[in-house]
Amino acid sequence: MKVAIVGHGVSLTGAKKGKEIDSFDRVVRLKGSNTVLGTDDFGCKVDALVASTEIMGTFFKMDAPEYWAYPKKGVFDEKGFAINMGHLERPVVLPWHTCNHWNNFFRQMKKKTTNHHNVSTGTAAIIIACRRWNPDEIKLFGFDTVMNPEIPFNRHSGVPRSGVGAYPDHDWQRENDLIRVLENTYRCRIYSDPYKFPPE
Repeated sequence: MKVAIVGHGVSLTGAKKGKEIDSFDRVVRLKGSNTVLGTDDFGCKVDALVASTEIMGTFFKMDAPEYWAYPKKGVFDEKGFAINMGHLERPVVLPWHTCNHWNNFFRQMKKKTTNHHNVSTGTAAIIIACRRWNPDEIKLFGFDTVMNPEIPFNRHSGVPRSGVGAYPDHDWQRENDLIRVLENTYRCRIYSDPYKFPPE
């Protein structure tokens, strides 16, 4: 099985990757993707939509066969989760043990460039896809800084932020290192097209 996971990186701007994305066996999208779904850059196909448990309300903006709730803090509002799950009337996956395991592993990794204590929602999507579907390969679209931590983080202008306050100080280098560990653990090739900043 081949899986595409679509992030919010600026490299998708004008890239017209929509047809390629839709050609994958399964496509995972992150919260906020409803604003760009159906465009030439992002494509149309959706097999799973991912958001943290704190902002599960974003699920209602987009239809998906199933929803993945990422408990990034290791705990979640069980009542709120049950209410959202009931309103969605679609499968909602909350891989609590898997996410806690990998976030604990992430915290213990030697390389540490920030004090951020959990992986981003994009990296959580990779973890959940590996565990849930056991794919042969995962191609990442718009994961610019995760795949190349030297690139300053920048969002596609068509995708609004879901959170509030300052943007989290993610440890992109450590997340990049974790992807290599995930490849070995799940025996899944995880890759993306090369992207340089600024574009040549």
